[in-house]
Amino acid sequence: MKKELALTVNGPGELNGLVLPLVRVFRCKYPELVCVLYVVPCQFSAGTEAELAGASGLFARVFTLKEYRKYLFIRGWPEGYRPAEDGIVFYGGGDSWYARRLSRKYGWPLYGYDEGKVTHKHWFIKLFSRDLDGNLMVDAALAKKISYQAVPAGSPELTVGLYPGSREKHLRLMIGFFSAVAGILQAKYPQIRLRWGITPELRSLVERGFPDRLAAPYEQDGEKYDLIISLTGTNTAINAALGIPMLVLLPFNDPALIPFTGLFGLISDIPFIGRLFKALLLRLSLRKMRYISIPNIKAGREIVPELRGFLTPEQVAHEAERVLLHIAERERMHRELPVFIGKPGAQNIADYFAEILG
Repeated sequence: MKKELALTVNGPGELNGLVLPLVRVFRCKYPELVCVLYVVPCQFSAGTEAELAGASGLFARVFTLKEYRKYLFIRGWPEGYRPAEDGIVFYGGGDSWYARRLSRKYGWPLYGYDEGKVTHKHWFIKLFSRDLDGNLMVDAALAKKISYQAVPAGSPELTVGLYPGSREKHLRLMIGFFSAVAGILQAKYPQIRLRWGITPELRSLVERGFPDRLAAPYEQDGEKYDLIISLTGTNTAINAALGIPMLVLLPFNDPALIPFTGLFGLISDIPFIGRLFKALLLRLSLRKMRYISIPNIKAGREIVPELRGFLTPEQVAHEAERVLLHIAERERMHRELPVFIGKPGAQNIADYFAEILG
């Protein structure tokens, strides 16, 4: 009897850092398993999740956010799709209610992967966790073919990665900022190698919308970095697993860079008033946040430098140069970062379902 795995995903970080590495292992262990994916509502969505998931070739069907909303409360299914006789629903991010509703529609048991954000744990047959079962972001990191190198500032091999975010809104606000940072570094170190860490599905947007951006190649397989300058997010965990030193940013220059969930999120979306409200919330939260990058949060101390607040390109470039000039500090980051991210978990999770899906 054919069996099916129906997963939910809410944003690009969860898709690249959790769902795709997990499904790759499931497909390898259970070749006959049918995998489908639902994009669920979320303020953190980039709008490109369905396109990226479809391009992976891992799913028999990818249901867009529009399709999810349309068919969630009715008995029917999207045209051309009929579920298998048996299967499971797997929560891969966002509000767990959406996965629970999907499991009720299918009549299948609900499982999931919890990064500490699931509130209704009793809805699940089992919740896997990165601390007990392994970190799926490590699996995602191992699939990336980039690594760390340690060359001195001024060397023609010195390489810096620019990661301005994985959402269209982030790119629109940060491409110019990151270009200015890189321009300052390039003026001081003309031989420096700069690479844009922008996902393939967003590159056409960048090329159309930002012709004046810094002229630098996109990241390719085999890149070796001395430092990555990155917005906070999933990439900080993935690059930490690879031991690549980072400078992590959380700019408050534009409140649109930082989404809020729940009631605060709804209020902050109100034109004009919402912007002022959000700016106030950001000022208050800046005082309370101890760390913003995943490796520092996991370690409970600063491993990689962080810059928060109203940032200038000069401020960021100055801190990046400081790190590049101190190879010993980069080497320390390289050693310590993987320790606090943990071990891969996709194989452990797939093995759990041997009797259910095998």
